Amino acid sequence: MTEPTLDDRAPRRWIGPVVALLAFFAVVGAYLLTELKMAGRVGPPLDDGWIYMAFARSLAEGEGITYPGHDGPVASVTGPIWCFLLALAMKVVGANVWASKLLGILVGALGVIAAHRLAHTASKGDLRLAGIAAVLLALTPRYAWGCLSGMEVPWFVAMTCLGLALHLENRDRSTLRWLPAAFTLTLAAWARPECLVLPFLAAAHRFWHVRRIDGFLLAVPLVATFPAYHLLVSGHPLPITFYAKAADGTPVSIFKQEG
Repeated sequence: MTEPTLDDRAPRRWIGPVVALLAFFAVVGAYLLTELKMAGRVGPPLDDGWIYMAFARSLAEGEGITYPGHDGPVASVTGPIWCFLLALAMKVVGANVWASKLLGILVGALGVIAAHRLAHTASKGDLRLAGIAAVLLALTPRYAWGCLSGMEVPWFVAMTCLGLALHLENRDRSTLRWLPAAFTLTLAAWARPECLVLPFLAAAHRFWHVRRIDGFLLAVPLVATFPAYHLLVSGHPLPITFYAKAADGTPVSIFKQEG
């Protein structure tokens, strides 16, 4: 029996992503229908989704990242890049809830494809495992909820999976070939600040294998863009939401004081 050639395997490469995307669209479709049946309309499930929409609407109207009635920008959103993307969606769809829903579905589909690529790379080309991983993500109820929540969940997932895939594919290659991985992981951090550690972890993994420090030299300025933006806007290196959660009387401050 002859081994399948690259030409023979080319059509098979698309089976996993296509099946996963169909599963994802079926799940989000069922979610939207259930939402309409139960509530009579669609909307963000948490106040965070409405907050993102308010800031994005101000940005789309040329007022900067701020909330209605406030003069000047504020750093009150955890993921500024999601606010930028949502503002662009509002320019196309209009300043309504469907802008966040459609953006979440689109980026969520990108996350499913990115998960397939990451699993395919990590498994050294196993299409079956890659397809299973992508379908599992597509069928995860919490992922569908996150994609339709109006929040930054799908962007964080998509950029993390894609960034890690790019890192594994280019870990041992030149600095320029590895740069897109570091950049993509930084984009994940612009949605979820805890991801700021990812470019450094990828750089450490690169150093472990090829004994080159260029990864750290790239990670430092890329990661620095996030606190630099917030210093410019609010005078603090992190979003205001971080300081609100660490203020007196919050669980973080109580744990710090009492241990």
